[in-house]
Amino acid sequence: MRAIESLIEQARSAGCDPVSVDSVISHLCQDRAFLSAFSEHLLADNNSVLRQIGGIAIRAWRAIDKTQYLRFAIAFINIPNDRMVLSVAREVSCGPALQNVTIEDIKILSILAERTETWILGTIFQALGSLSKPGPFSEQARQLVRQAEIGRDSVLADEYCQIVGPGPFRVNASLLDIETVRAMTGKLVPVYELDRHHFGEFASSVCGLIPLELVDLFEARLKFAQSAVAEHNQPLYKPLPSPQSWSSLSAVRQSPHYEQALQRLFNLGIRFPDHSPTLDHFFWRFGVVDETTFGVLDDGLHSEDIDRFRRTMQLLCDAPKNIAFSHPGFAVHVLTEGEKRSTEWGNTAMDILVNNSIMIGGFQAMGPNATPIGAGVADRARPLMEGCEHGSPLHRLYSRLASIQPMPIPDFSAALDFDEE
Repeated sequence: MRAIESLIEQARSAGCDPVSVDSVISHLCQDRAFLSAFSEHLLADNNSVLRQIGGIAIRAWRAIDKTQYLRFAIAFINIPNDRMVLSVAREVSCGPALQNVTIEDIKILSILAERTETWILGTIFQALGSLSKPGPFSEQARQLVRQAEIGRDSVLADEYCQIVGPGPFRVNASLLDIETVRAMTGKLVPVYELDRHHFGEFASSVCGLIPLELVDLFEARLKFAQSAVAEHNQPLYKPLPSPQSWSSLSAVRQSPHYEQALQRLFNLGIRFPDHSPTLDHFFWRFGVVDETTFGVLDDGLHSEDIDRFRRTMQLLCDAPKNIAFSHPGFAVHVLTEGEKRSTEWGNTAMDILVNNSIMIGGFQAMGPNATPIGAGVADRARPLMEGCEHGSPLHRLYSRLASIQPMPIPDFSAALDFDEE
């Protein structure tokens, strides 16, 4: 053992990773006498540099003796040596340990799952994702997922969300029970921020199953932000993620709770006006120009509560483009209800619908060949205007659109050209 430790010390001095001795130690561990002596040495010698590769012994015991495998794994985990515990966690959470899973694997993972260190939990989440798929130990794995304490760390939360999704070491949301999905969502409330990739992927995966719980998450985080106190040397709490980088949330529209989810997002924008711009984005990530979404907006148009009416107009500012052309019936309804409120609201409704038809959406090419802003709008509006009763709300809308003159997008790149002389 001393000779092996000496070799590792020399490797470390030379800047080599001691883990690179894996193949050598693994070969020696094929001899049971060596494996036993190696394992006992790791337990007894508190100063041994070999502890950081203790997982090699665990791997060897798993292949030949499940009783000793469980015994040494538990003993190694309980030793106050971070490198040793991580080495064991890696062996149990990937590779052969995810093939032909045994009850001993589950017992070891259960002990590791009780730890609070982010680097341990982040390591075992891969195993829990794989084991949560339908199988003999799926319920035990899902219970560990539900019980895991991720705290407020954004990186660990992202790794936790990665349990759900496509791939061999993840579980598809449709294969999980609702209680596990709900529990996972609830654990995300205190996390500092949820802008990392896998949270967006998680939300996309589960939104069709638990749309109301996803809205619950937003509401809970908004409430949490009201009482959260900034901590020294800790990130600021950001209640709502940025939806721009998210995957599609269109699965919500297949849920029987689709309308209710939209109504709740609508109401959140009134209760938390400082966050309404982000909530508007989520409203249109959930909704689309369909009967259900228009129904929610129509309730706001007819409400006697001016805040609900104003909220509807605000949401229409971010609505999908070309409502005047794709849904003229709803467009004229917006105009009519706006004019009933006041001349000012009528003008605002007109401006919103006009801007909705000419605004730039998404990435736009720039340069001399870029499509001008508002190109083609007038040509589409003129024949529709001619078919409307003169002076009617729809006639006035199409008349405004027919007067749109395309505006070239400035070629800022031209200003950057210069002679390097």
